[in-house]
Amino acid sequence: AGFFPDSHLDEFYGYQTLMGMHPDIKLAGVEMCTGGLGHGLSVGVGMALGARLKKRQSRTVVMVGDGEVQEGEVWEAVMAAEFHSASNLKVIVDRNGIQNDDFVSVQMEVGDIASKLASFGWKVMEIDGHSMTDIVQALEWAVSIDDGPCAIVAKTVKGKGVSFMEGNPAFHGKAASPKELEQAL
Repeated sequence: AGFFPDSHLDEFYGYQTLMGMHPDIKLAGVEMCTGGLGHGLSVGVGMALGARLKKRQSRTVVMVGDGEVQEGEVWEAVMAAEFHSASNLKVIVDRNGIQNDDFVSVQMEVGDIASKLASFGWKVMEIDGHSMTDIVQALEWAVSIDDGPCAIVAKTVKGKGVSFMEGNPAFHGKAASPKELEQAL
């Protein structure tokens, strides 16, 4: 999007770089720090409602992971978004079954996220998060929703396409070693 040079991407997760593990407002284009799980959706609801009050024709898009939806703050935000008819709020849930350094099913399974969101009155679409056709169609669908918040639940595989990383929680928060990078490439 042109907020920063592509060369910054090579600094990802480096010590004292603009590309730390979590988004940080030091980086142009990032509007809030989201290191604490659960914060993003709550802030997103506030941003969406604020934009509506200011009569902005914008959308707020928030991405959460299936480990993150274990947080109570997320469900408070889900309820608030529906109650306040935040139709300019669009949420993408990365449903890969892995959180931080373990499987969601081991730590605290969250069950059928799509049904849970729908039970709160949200419009929900489930997709294959690796299909660009599904992704584009889902985003077009989300833009068309104008009577409350909506969510896209994208089923994905963490590390997709790299045999030793695929479905492996160990690679959630660590970079590949030079040897692993060579093997992956």
